[in-house]
Amino acid sequence: MIDFNDAYIIVDKERNILVMRKLGPLPEEFKNDKSLSFIEKQELRPVEMVLLEEKLNLTEEGKKRLTLLKKAVIEEDAGSKLDKPGRYYLKPERIEALKAIIKEFSIKS
Repeated sequence: MIDFNDAYIIVDKERNILVMRKLGPLPEEFKNDKSLSFIEKQELRPVEMVLLEEKLNLTEEGKKRLTLLKKAVIEEDAGSKLDKPGRYYLKPERIEALKAIIKEFSIKS
């Protein structure tokens, strides 16, 4: 199973891509900083691993479900459009849904 605890979608003019990351703990000096948002705190955590969507080996059904998940993150969660450039973070429940898609629809080698 792929081990990640953070994910976001980058949308640019040509395409959108899912990025999954394994983040380490937040440095102590930032743990009680109330001025930082959740996303800012995520960006201050050390990155232990990065995996791009193209490295996932999903079945056709898995690819369809991944597309639907990305659409939900961008349109429902962020209230944006699929072609509007930006970075769209997955909420914890969306990360769990992504993990379920990967687990159920990965092609076994």
